Amino acid sequence: MKAFKKIALSFLLTALAIPAFVAQAGSFNDVTSSGQNYTAIEYLVSSGTLEGYADGTFRPNQTINRAELMKVLVSGQGVEPDATLYQNCFSDVSNQWFAKYICYAKAQSWVDGYSDGTFRPGSVVNRVEAAKMISEAYGFAPIESDESIFDDVRPSDWFSGYIQTLNRTGVIDAEANTYSPSNEMTRGLTSEYIFRVLVANSNDEEIYTSSHSQEFLEEKGLESLIQTETETTIEPEVDETEVEHYTNVDGETIQSPAQYSSQPAGATAQCEDGSYSFSQHRSGTCSHHGGVLIWY
Repeated sequence: MKAFKKIALSFLLTALAIPAFVAQAGSFNDVTSSGQNYTAIEYLVSSGTLEGYADGTFRPNQTINRAELMKVLVSGQGVEPDATLYQNCFSDVSNQWFAKYICYAKAQSWVDGYSDGTFRPGSVVNRVEAAKMISEAYGFAPIESDESIFDDVRPSDWFSGYIQTLNRTGVIDAEANTYSPSNEMTRGLTSEYIFRVLVANSNDEEIYTSSHSQEFLEEKGLESLIQTETETTIEPEVDETEVEHYTNVDGETIQSPAQYSSQPAGATAQCEDGSYSFSQHRSGTCSHHGGVLIWY
């Protein structure tokens, strides 16, 4: 299965170069090095597989619809479906440009339509739909569990197994209390998912971590995309009187997140609000500080 996914993902990168966009060499003026999906976007752009717009933007917050994602997933398998065979599979999917991709995906049982017989190709993909489509297309079996890793994802929800699978591999993080299943997928988040799948697929553990990401980028000769620590011998400053501690589920005393001038020893993640976390577990890390910005 791993070898298959490696082959499929190499085609997936090519599929993401959507003809409607114009290729940009280097960074985009709306994607900064401190941006949430910067590394993922820059890696895929450096590979020549993601493109931006003629005005020099990438538009990471722009959404992606169901038809566009189907093209990415099907072409990502190295498949170019025969349009004469794959058509008329839903009442609103006949012989349009996207029909062959959607109908092929349906034939592979990657996607289902709605109860009214439609697929709604122009509808924006939400987070759980994307989780199911990516998992099904690349052979990630849903993991059944009685554990709830997010407050808004119950074990009984139809999509829970897919969230469990992608969380287990590190493609998505349980860095906050909620997953927001109905939130729309954006170009930036899609880039992040793809990058993390690539990293997970490149190591024997088949998981995504910041360490695996660094090794992956080093192997590609893209050390410049690795976020490095500040080169200084000065200990990070923090007001020790404000440092608090808590006891985790293992009975260990752990320092609560705190603001430092640079990465302190023992930090396992930096939160979105700039504080550093010392959590020994991924679940709930930075949950009251905007979520995880980067793992160490």
